Amino acid sequence: MATKEAQKTESKNLADDPKLTEKILSEASTYLARFESDREDIEDGLELADYMYSGAQNRAIMSAEKSKGMDRDKDTRANVGSIVFHRQINTMAAQLVGVMRSRQDLFRYEQQVTDGIPESYEDSLPRAQQAMALARWTRKSDGFDAKIPEFAVSIYKNSNIFSMVTQKRTYKRKLCTQPIVSIVGYTENGEPITDITGEEQYWDDIIVDNFPSITFPHPGNIYADRWIPDIQGQNCVITVCPRIRSEIYNDVMAGYFSQKAYDKLDSSYYWDGIYGSKQQEKERTNDEDSSTTPAGTDMFLQWDLWIRAPISESGKWDDKEPPQLYWVTAIGNTLSNAIVMRIERNPDPDDEIPMQVIRVYPDGSDELYHTTTEEVVRSLYSAHCTLLNQALDNMGNRNDPPLIVLDGESRVKDVTFKMGALWHVNRPDAITTFPIPDTTLNTAALRGQLDEEIKQALA
Repeated sequence: MATKEAQKTESKNLADDPKLTEKILSEASTYLARFESDREDIEDGLELADYMYSGAQNRAIMSAEKSKGMDRDKDTRANVGSIVFHRQINTMAAQLVGVMRSRQDLFRYEQQVTDGIPESYEDSLPRAQQAMALARWTRKSDGFDAKIPEFAVSIYKNSNIFSMVTQKRTYKRKLCTQPIVSIVGYTENGEPITDITGEEQYWDDIIVDNFPSITFPHPGNIYADRWIPDIQGQNCVITVCPRIRSEIYNDVMAGYFSQKAYDKLDSSYYWDGIYGSKQQEKERTNDEDSSTTPAGTDMFLQWDLWIRAPISESGKWDDKEPPQLYWVTAIGNTLSNAIVMRIERNPDPDDEIPMQVIRVYPDGSDELYHTTTEEVVRSLYSAHCTLLNQALDNMGNRNDPPLIVLDGESRVKDVTFKMGALWHVNRPDAITTFPIPDTTLNTAALRGQLDEEIKQALA
């Protein structure tokens, strides 16, 4: 197995240049501020989609959303949410998972015969088989089958998601053994005669994992220019994710991160739970869980940037140089005050940002984000919730109707229904219940029609 020294990346890391890191962080922070201001409606849409998927548990959003469907002057007594959005999203996700798991392979390498090359017939088949075996091993090692359900739900729930491919290279320190070779004599020609006279042990960092891995980051943790529809045309793309110290140190051992920068990481850089969890905290609020926070978990917040920067061959920022794509990694609670761990030329073989946007609805818009599922059925969902609450109100009112009391025809002060109550009245109809018509059948029929409308809209 290869050792750390033999496998370290050969790309040049410029993270130890203080002037360059300061300039990179300044440029990236400017991009981040603009991206954040341009996507407030996107974040609101993600929050609303999770609110609908969670069965409308957030009462503040429910109150505001009533005006989008069936606005009424007075709120209903019932206050429950509909699960129709949750059910439809899971149904479509299950169908997608079924398709993706219906065959052993999502794609296949086939034998390719090229005219004029006699060896192509004999060589192409074993090459295709080897590539297919490697693809299956990578899929299994990456745990891709376990990622499929999460991907399927996310694509239909959030509508615009991102896939990112990185190389997963993991080191593990192991106790190794090597023989001790000693000279035990010499030949007649004076050449030494060697023999194994013992063995010695030493610790070394050995690669235990090394394969491409696909992830689907939360769309709220991806910052990009919404006015540039192609992710490869972006000037800067920023992602954030929390990481533990051992994972960061593993990248130091792999040669990805600067050792000097790593030595600066102390407890003051622990994740405060603000960036990297904004959208997740809103989702926890939708589940009526606002008491938990990721702060104090002894984790660090990692910023990964793919930015086009005019850096010269000497590693200096030079505005006269043509911008090229660089991969920058920084760790800290804010980008402007983070410690830069890596500044290297983009290692992607095609010099592309290792990310793609996946959209559930093509809408012809010349933007990064397209139409979302929650936008399509937002008003229908609001009306669906209102009708459900009205049906519950109708049944509740019929079970506990208001009373009609004729003036001067009774001597009852407490009209509470209870066992053994004695009411003194002058006539039988002195106290009666208010007649409430049963509208549950009509309401249920209308809700069924809205069910079908939502199903057709999402399908």
